[in-house]
Amino acid sequence: MQKPIEIRPLKPKRNMIRQYCEECEEEATKEAVFDLENFVAVRRFCGRCVETAKVDFAEA
Repeated sequence: MQKPIEIRPLKPKRNMIRQYCEECEEEATKEAVFDLENFVAVRRFCGRCVETAKVDFAEA
């Protein structure tokens, strides 16, 4: 399990569809960036779920 290397606010863009948390399906407000050796994964979370955000290599 990898922890995020960076957590940043999710900046809404013009004409962007609504983004949802990957854990609880509330509206996403943060992006968590994970370094997975050969690539970088970006996942979106709400403010509550981002604190426990992790990614498993098998998932990615």
